[in-house]
Amino acid sequence: MTISSVDSANSQVIANATEQTLKTHQTQMKSDKSALIVDRELHKVNAERAVRTMMQKRITDVLKDAITTIKKSGDEIRKN
Repeated sequence: MTISSVDSANSQVIANATEQTLKTHQTQMKSDKSALIVDRELHKVNAERAVRTMMQKRITDVLKDAITTIKKSGDEIRKN
């Protein structure tokens, strides 16, 4: 084997290894991007759920206050 053919073989091995490394990195980047999209959607769903829960609690509190006020008004009317 001549030096030229060894250099050519080495260049081909390096090119193949580089191509495989790039493919691996591209696959990993696609996987990371998919994971980020899923994570972002999960945060969005959790945020919506938290807002819904907070609104339900506020509505419950308002209704409790209204019931208390009505009861107090009824008690005042009965006293008079």
